[in-house]
Amino acid sequence: MDSPQCYVKLNNTVVPNNWKICGKRSNQTQNLQCCADGDFCLIDGLCRYSHSEVGASGYYAGGCTSKDYKDGSCPQLCNTQGKKDVVFDTKQRIWSCCGGDAKLTPHCDTPTNDNFSASGMYQLTTIYQAGVGPVPTSTSSDVNRDRPGPTPHSNSTIASPAGTTETSTNHGVVVGTKTPSLTTLPDSSISAGLAAGIGAGAAVTVLLVIGALLWFCRRKKKTRKSMTENSPFIPLSGGGQAEVGNDTPTTPVTTRASINASETHAKVVSHEMSEDSMNVAELAGGEKGERRGDLGRTGEIPEMDGTDVGMGVKDENRDTKR
Repeated sequence: MDSPQCYVKLNNTVVPNNWKICGKRSNQTQNLQCCADGDFCLIDGLCRYSHSEVGASGYYAGGCTSKDYKDGSCPQLCNTQGKKDVVFDTKQRIWSCCGGDAKLTPHCDTPTNDNFSASGMYQLTTIYQAGVGPVPTSTSSDVNRDRPGPTPHSNSTIASPAGTTETSTNHGVVVGTKTPSLTTLPDSSISAGLAAGIGAGAAVTVLLVIGALLWFCRRKKKTRKSMTENSPFIPLSGGGQAEVGNDTPTTPVTTRASINASETHAKVVSHEMSEDSMNVAELAGGEKGERRGDLGRTGEIPEMDGTDVGMGVKDENRDTKR
């Protein structure tokens, strides 16, 4: 594979390095952008890490094959810095150079004021994998290219495919921290067979409960009927119960409710007359008075019209005057 020499400009000095070109040259004089071996070449002269880097954002400015660093393929980004790492400010929507010494880890959580404009972090298109080969141009620099960027002034973490956790700081910049690689979790979904078994078990349980309820109701009804047939009491026509025993008469029991209206009327009408009532009858005089007196003592009340009562009262008044 054609591997021309790549260069990078640090602290305003062009230095060679072991980076790889981002593509294939059409001729020996063509200059191309360069990124570290295995990293991803992006548009706008940027590169993306294929590995984790503590303190880095995961992005950095690329180099080129131009020895004087004046060709159009050479990104003029962060040339005055000791490191090429850059970070995207989601609030200001600009890129900033992280700065720092080339021998030390980058500090993208506190970037420099060396800013530049480029496509947003999730709108960067991957055009090549340095030292490996071309990649589809539709592939983003991030697996989730179309996802929105972190909300400014919020602390959020975003999983990076390279094992780096991208953290949005209060300054709105995104930096990476090295995290253990994610392990594949077992599938927590249940199989169709297990789901069917659970459903069948639930149905059987419901049927058993319904059957138990029906059996209990039938048994309760049967017990109630048996108790009624074997009860020592018989229901009465007027309400209540009468105890059935060895001395129970065969004649029907007469209750208060079975007394007819004629007997009740006779008991009410037939009563012993008071002494005053008999005196009134005697004052009436004559045969009628005697007869009425006799009848009064027997406890029977004869019919008396208004004339007889009046005559008795008049005779009494007449005797009083005498």
